[in-house]
This record gives sequence, structure tokens and C-alpha cells, in this order.
Amino acid sequence: MSDRQTEGKKAEWREIGAIQEFADNQVHGVSVDDIKLIIVKLGSSVFCFADRCSHQDVPLSAFAEVDPCQRELICHAHGARFSLDLDGEAAFQSPIKPLTSFPCRVKGKMLQVNIGFSSRSFLG
Repeated sequence: MSDRQTEGKKAEWREIGAIQEFADNQVHGVSVDDIKLIIVKLGSSVFCFADRCSHQDVPLSAFAEVDPCQRELICHAHGARFSLDLDGEAAFQSPIKPLTSFPCRVKGKMLQVNIGFSSRSFLG
């Protein structure tokens, strides 16, 4: 999600850590201001979601893995698949709700997340 997509929203950018600390094709659990998040890095693309599966309400940091070829996040609690490129939408036509995504960016060498704006409200 770009800065332009968050215009008119309250920007609350928080530094998460140095971008090189996040290995490619991994799910990284982080906590920012008591909000549990996951970070997924695929090459130069970085994604941030709430650390809850919208299907089974389990922590993605414990149950998910990245499929880098399909650019999907797979929750192994029940096999739900979410598109990283489509802001956490279910990868297949499905009644599964999309994940809650947060804008993120790299400033210098630091990864930042905007916790003042999320795409959806599945923060339970």
C-alpha cells in the first residue's frame, strides 16, 4: 500500500527494524504498540498483516508459511491461502475473509509500518 493510498488517514509510522533483519520467504512475528503483526519479505516486496488468520483466528506467526512461487501466505491450521499481492485476499474464490493488512515501507535501511491505517478490521 503506498503513501498515497493512506492520504486522509492518520499516519502512525513505526520503525520495526532494519530491513536486512527480515529473511526472504519467511513469516516474522513482531509487536508494535501492543498490536501483533507479521512481516513477509519477498525480494524487494514487503507485506504486513495482523497476526491473526481470518479463517481460524489462530496466530499466523505460529501456523503460516510463505509460498514464494505463488506469492501466497498459507495458514496450516486449516489450509487457507492468502494472496500477498492482493492485500491478503483469499487466494481462491472463497468465503474466507481477507487478512487485515497494514501499509509498510522502507526508509533508508529501516522497515516502517503505519499502524494508524489498516485495510480491514479483523483485529479481534
